[in-house]
Formats: sequence, structure tokens, C-alpha cells
Amino acid sequence: MPTIAEAVVRNLAANGTCRICGLPGDSLNAVTEASRREKDLEWMLTRHEEEAAFAAVGEAALTGELAVCAGSCDPGNLHLINGLARLMRSCGARP
Repeated sequence: MPTIAEAVVRNLAANGTCRICGLPGDSLNAVTEASRREKDLEWMLTRHEEEAAFAAVGEAALTGELAVCAGSCDPGNLHLINGLARLMRSCGARP
């Protein structure tokens, strides 16, 4: 039986995701490891969660495909939300 992380990664790959942008560690270790074993999915290392958000949105804008960013618990999620909120404002999107 697959772990939750393996199920999430397989689902992302099955739905056309090519990569996950993020900073590994802490609560993402299982997802990082599962993505390493999934041949159709790449983990794109970033130095900051906000950078992961920018990378994923940029990829989605250029390819028109699903893009994923990941942030670890606590401050990582806050940085991710800040990046996504800034991008929504710059694109003129409304929540």
C-alpha cells in the first residue's frame, strides 16, 4: 500500500505535472523522496518558498499546464502564500 506522499506524487504525475518547485525538508521529506522515485516527475530545488511560487506560476504561464509549488510547515507555508498572493496581484486576479 502506498504512503500518502507516494499517492500524491503519483496523482500529480498522472495528471501531467512535470515538476514540483520547492525547498525540501521538514514536512516535505516524504514527498521529496517519493518524487525522486517517480520517473515522470522532477523536484526543482529552490532556495526559498517564495521563489518556488514564482517558478511554478512562471512555468504555468509559459506552458499552460499544471504547475506545483511546495512549502514546508510553519514559516514555509507563509512564504509560499506571500509569493502566490503577490503573483495574483501582479496578474490582476481576484481571490
